[in-house]
Amino acid sequence: MQPPVVFAGSLVVLMSIAGPASAQRPPVRGLLGTTDRTAMDASISVYGGLDQTRRHDRVGTLARRRDNGGRHGGLTAGVSLKQPLGGLSFNVSGSGSLQYYPGPVPLDLVDHNTQGTISIAAPVGRRASVSLTQTVSEASFYNFDGAAGTTIRALDDFERPSSDSRLGEGRSLRYDLGGRLDRRLGRTGTLGFEYGLGYATFPGDAIDFAAQHGGIRFEHAPTRDLSFRWGYAYERGRSGPGPSHDLHRLDIGPTYRKPLTLSRRTTLTATAGAAAVTVQTDAEARLVLRLIAAVSLGHQLGRTWSLSADYRREPQMDELYRNPTSADAISLALRGAASRRLSLTMMAGAWRTRLDAGRGPVGYQSLFGSASTRIVLAGAMGLLVEYSYYDFDASSAPASGVVASRLGRHSVRAGLNWSLPLLTSTQ
Repeated sequence: MQPPVVFAGSLVVLMSIAGPASAQRPPVRGLLGTTDRTAMDASISVYGGLDQTRRHDRVGTLARRRDNGGRHGGLTAGVSLKQPLGGLSFNVSGSGSLQYYPGPVPLDLVDHNTQGTISIAAPVGRRASVSLTQTVSEASFYNFDGAAGTTIRALDDFERPSSDSRLGEGRSLRYDLGGRLDRRLGRTGTLGFEYGLGYATFPGDAIDFAAQHGGIRFEHAPTRDLSFRWGYAYERGRSGPGPSHDLHRLDIGPTYRKPLTLSRRTTLTATAGAAAVTVQTDAEARLVLRLIAAVSLGHQLGRTWSLSADYRREPQMDELYRNPTSADAISLALRGAASRRLSLTMMAGAWRTRLDAGRGPVGYQSLFGSASTRIVLAGAMGLLVEYSYYDFDASSAPASGVVASRLGRHSVRAGLNWSLPLLTSTQ
């Protein structure tokens, strides 16, 4: 299967929209000129680092261990553009990174990844809005982030490939497309329609995943803190050779969001639903019912610090296995600024999946964590220091010839970062 090729043309069209500012309005400054309607920012990071990787592979009943990594240098660059045009809103962003390992292992000499995203949003009449997002990423390795959920992910949740979570060696490609239409009904109701597709491939068709989904949802919010959802979504996916599989989501249940009585700085958000998943066996296809739940807890620490905790349970189409899986994921995050020049971010989490929509054995489980700090040195230049940890364990799942059955990685980096406003706006 070949990925859709609608991204490149849209990128050319959107980039060509950014023109000179109107002379009738007061200009503002930017490195590439003046404008009062366009905002473009760029970021560049140059760093050095050290990582240690222990990888276990299984071929049949045999197991082997490989240790690699070491000293490396890296360069990361990104550009984002926001362009309003009438009632339309355009967001375009792109990034790329390169890591060089000066070691004797040829496969680890160079790692690279690139990613681009286009988002378009527009009002439809006075009570409706439509949005469309496309994302393409390419990397010299296979990256898998189970905490991000399915390959078809929320429009603003896409994570670009990261070499810290690489599981296989060789070129990989991902494509995601998502669209949504929302219309307000009365003062308290909203009717929404959504569609999405995802594609992921790895050399030799070892991983060849494709899925599509569509759904409809009505939401009624009788109060500011409580709303009720009635929705249905259908998803069809295929991973590797073999039949396609179906996932029916019944998004029926409440959403509760309210500051807790004991502390107005703490906010709780909870949702619940159900799903019916088809699981293919050698003899038949079975229908499995599963619970969907998500809980989020946020707490504001002073004026500049925030603490958050999230838990999610849901069935999902998984590109690593033939049948859908059932996933549990939890994450913690602490973010804040110790001073005007010093900021700190710490994150940690874990996830686990079970095969056959939760009726089978554990498919894989993983732990991840990171801590980073940025110190403003002068103007747009800052010093970045980062540590990350990634552990992936699929030793109890069916063996794969290209994805590690178990992997652990520690990484430390330090370098300089520049954030540059290329075109800015005060409007």
